[in-house]
Amino acid sequence: TNLFTIQNQTEFRRHLTANGIDANDQRREFFSQEFQFVGSAFDDFMEYTVGLFYSKENIDGDTVGNAIGPGGYIGTVQPDGLINVADPKQAGFRGGQVSDYDNQTAAVFGQFIFAFTDMWQLTLGGRYFREERKASLVNYVSVTPWPPVAGDPDSAIANREEFDALEFAIQDVAVDPTNPGNSGKASWNVFSPAATLTMFTPEAWHGDGFNSGMVYASASNGFKAGGFSPFGPEFIEFDPETLWTYELGFKLDMWSNRIRLNGALYHSRYEDQQIQVTRAIDDFTVYFGVTNAGKSTINGAEVEFSIMPVEGLFVGFAGSYIDPGY
Repeated sequence: TNLFTIQNQTEFRRHLTANGIDANDQRREFFSQEFQFVGSAFDDFMEYTVGLFYSKENIDGDTVGNAIGPGGYIGTVQPDGLINVADPKQAGFRGGQVSDYDNQTAAVFGQFIFAFTDMWQLTLGGRYFREERKASLVNYVSVTPWPPVAGDPDSAIANREEFDALEFAIQDVAVDPTNPGNSGKASWNVFSPAATLTMFTPEAWHGDGFNSGMVYASASNGFKAGGFSPFGPEFIEFDPETLWTYELGFKLDMWSNRIRLNGALYHSRYEDQQIQVTRAIDDFTVYFGVTNAGKSTINGAEVEFSIMPVEGLFVGFAGSYIDPGY
């Protein structure tokens, strides 16, 4: 074959380790703590849940490499059987990065349920939080002299035996002098609200054929912090993702609670949705990372139906329709 299997991170870590750079000891630590206070007030007119939340995440030594082929060398077979070996700094060993991340979240939240009557209930909630993201990156490149085999220094022609021996070669690795790395820091203070209005069917509607039911309408806001994504030798910052979701639905129980029917319609609207993308830098290099979409929407409907026609037999049906726009 003309191109060997992509080794990527495994091969890249092998070269770093051989150069005295510890690339196999990635360290991840995560801590979180939440306190909740739950109760009721005003003769059970209001039920509440309030609380505090904190989390901290550290990732040290996250290694992403771009070594292609055994030893970081690739080559093309010529008509005479000899192999034209590519310069690893141009094709086989394009370098890689070792990154550190520090993420923190602190939040205060609350949810309050107001029972106005036996039929009507209002739920209000909110979450105020601060997100912090820090990241740093160090770039490593090959500084191995070229060519690695005897022959024309412009083409580095090798026979099969010489080329196969390159599988065990070790690249001389050093911090990239032209782009040693970079770092980034960002933070956000955000409030995310939510509200749901629920109507419960009155007792006068209940009987042998219809047992209970509810209809609800809700609106809620979600937030996902931004961050930094390593696209090759530099970090690219991506923005936070926000989401508004609106939903209208119902839940019904019938036939002595042996039939249940649930349904919902919803609309979700994203701003700056975070997506994984692939970017081809050149013929030999592809990077994967996170960036933001312009806008995204999801419209959908769901229905669930279940029945227990006889004791010991349960039958369920479910279906959904989803119409996303991007």
